[in-house]
Amino acid sequence: MTLQQTRTKRRPNDPARRQRIIEAAARVVAEHGVDALTFRAAASRAKVPLGSTTYYFADKEDLLASTVRAIRERNQKSFQDMLEPLIAEHGLAGGLAALVEEVTVRQRPQLVLEYGLYLSTLHRPALRPDITQWLMEATVRPYCDEQTARLLGFTLEGILLQSVMEDVMFFATDVEPMLAKITDGK
Repeated sequence: MTLQQTRTKRRPNDPARRQRIIEAAARVVAEHGVDALTFRAAASRAKVPLGSTTYYFADKEDLLASTVRAIRERNQKSFQDMLEPLIAEHGLAGGLAALVEEVTVRQRPQLVLEYGLYLSTLHRPALRPDITQWLMEATVRPYCDEQTARLLGFTLEGILLQSVMEDVMFFATDVEPMLAKITDGK
């Protein structure tokens, strides 16, 4: 019986285990870099048996790619879910400014983890397609034209990166005037 046949016949006892391994892998990479990510480190951090990592992931690259993909998808969904009601309440510039405050102040640990993961994987060509989809431009595109979305994306990514790199929190009042200039008050 092949490994794949074993995987398809057996059902995992803990359906959340794969996600716990991914979350643990993200923390390892964000805190110590890609080179520190091993099956053993992820299993230890996730508090699962070492064999669980090989059950769900073929190798370290598969684990890393799965982690980047899962965290990116969660990040994008989270931003989209937060942004829609904020824009409805505050307009485009105000909603984006409120989003910046939310993620740089109240969700700061998650922001640091995600940017740590993002930046640690930039030099891995196999991950480039996943990383290039991790753009704020895609998050704001439904609310404005393509050129404005691109400019807002660059601006927001710069603000978030500066927040992480310089350990700075940005409040809505700090960034709304700048964002209003880009959106022309939309």
